[in-house]
Amino acid sequence: MLERIADIQGIGLLYQANGKPYTCQKATLIYADNGRGKSTLARVLRSVSTGDSSLIANCKTVDGTLPPKVVLQFGSGHKVSFENGAWSEQRPDVLVFDADFIERNVHSGGTVNTGHRKNLLEFALGESAVAARTEVEKTSGESKAAADKVQSVATQLSGHHVGMTLVQFEKLQKVDDADTKLVDLQKRITAASNVASILSKAMPTAVVEPTLDIDGLFVGFAISLKDVHADAEKVVRQHIAALENKSAESWLSQGQQFDD
Repeated sequence: MLERIADIQGIGLLYQANGKPYTCQKATLIYADNGRGKSTLARVLRSVSTGDSSLIANCKTVDGTLPPKVVLQFGSGHKVSFENGAWSEQRPDVLVFDADFIERNVHSGGTVNTGHRKNLLEFALGESAVAARTEVEKTSGESKAAADKVQSVATQLSGHHVGMTLVQFEKLQKVDDADTKLVDLQKRITAASNVASILSKAMPTAVVEPTLDIDGLFVGFAISLKDVHADAEKVVRQHIAALENKSAESWLSQGQQFDD
């Protein structure tokens, strides 16, 4: 608990404020007219609560020669000071509810935005509920990250189960010697793809079956060499007769001497 605002110097309207004679109780009223430094005091307390030294650095007394300095006394005489632009420690147990708090958490310019509602809800719920909500948000974030990862894996698998659902793909049995079977199936697919090409080719022309005169063949087998000679002699005599020359037979006979 803040027990004493011992000293404030060089900060806004509080150029040399000595509060050592005054102690703070569970309920302490500090009253002052406008322009006396109430907002400056609230800024100092917010600075020690958040550890934001810029709240004081930006509020240095105009034309003042004293450097900004603050000494606050908490329980058991423990002192927290601001000097050389920094706090000796941060005191988040100091809560400040002023116009700045309202503007950041409740409304600004007559409007209430999402940020205001969120901050006001944290204030209304209390630290334990806010911590629980933080854990829920963390868990929700982890859940979303896990869901995104599952979706990413499912997307990567989508190219491997075309024509079936992921559930059906997961239920597929393991195939031994898959590579060999894939090669065999690929050959069959290639062969099947050639069927249309084969069917489109012209059909071969049917060969006409030759006819064979069996009777004439056996007639030829029945002719002897003597018959052949007789037929030959007959043909020669017919030829001589056709010449109508009496000396033709003698001429042919004479020519036989040259047959060698």
